[in-house]
Amino acid sequence: MNISAGGKRLERLLKMIPFLQANGGIKVEDAAKIFEVTEEQLISDLNLIWLCGLPGYSHLELIDVSFDSGFITITNADTISEPMSLTIEEGAALLLAIDNLMNITPDKDLEILRSLREKLLAILTWKDSSKSGSKTYPPQTSAQPVLPKILKAIDNSDDALEVNYYSAAADEFLCAQVIPINIYNRNAFTYLLAYSIMKNEYLIFRLDRISDVDLIAKPESFHNLPAPQYPGSETGEEVIIELLPEALWFIEKWGIKNLEFDEKRSAYVGEVKVFNRQWLIRAAISLEGALRILSPADMRAQVAARAKSALKGRQ
Repeated sequence: MNISAGGKRLERLLKMIPFLQANGGIKVEDAAKIFEVTEEQLISDLNLIWLCGLPGYSHLELIDVSFDSGFITITNADTISEPMSLTIEEGAALLLAIDNLMNITPDKDLEILRSLREKLLAILTWKDSSKSGSKTYPPQTSAQPVLPKILKAIDNSDDALEVNYYSAAADEFLCAQVIPINIYNRNAFTYLLAYSIMKNEYLIFRLDRISDVDLIAKPESFHNLPAPQYPGSETGEEVIIELLPEALWFIEKWGIKNLEFDEKRSAYVGEVKVFNRQWLIRAAISLEGALRILSPADMRAQVAARAKSALKGRQ
């Protein structure tokens, strides 16, 4: 690949700044020889460095260069004294982008993306946010420190995950052991599709609600799983629900768009597709009558039985 003159100069400057900071007092002519440029070009580079620095661009942020005496000194360049590295947010965002590309890239072209992802995983580090003891919601924002571990587990067929996550339905932090399947985006959120080791069913986790993950060994009996169930596929269950106005936040929170207000019932009514019926049953119980399942009948019966059990436990 041909590198432009500007690109070569940028590469030289990025090498020059930490070198001159570590070797203060070097002669202009000696520095020119080391970087294989003329003294005139070196001075031009030094004048350009003098205009570089952090946002603010005052004398407090700009790099300070002196060479009038024929000897070079450079200060206030600590921010680039070492090679730049990716933050966990930047790295996780790149990993997610690569993973999304892999879902639409032909098999014959996947090797480049796999290689790039391996290199990113090798240089990234992440913080265990759960160790801080914080139980605020949401547990994380932006790109997730848990993403590198999740992608490693997806790549390794012998790995499973212990996931600590915030359950909106239960309004508490829970723990689950799962086999990660895939990561996808929907309605501006990023989700993890995983198979529950304890429940023997597929679960969906929003990444911004996962506070921590740990790699664990996958049980031998879980190496052959049923076909994954993705939102938007035909495997979802059609359910008709009724939602009272005081629970309107539930529609907005979960991005439900199929409900319309019925003036006769004074409620929102409509058909939604559910990929985990236990999630909807728990939601109906937690909303204490503001969410009602109209059909199917067996799900209505499950809600009634769960509610009776809960009431009995309070007596």
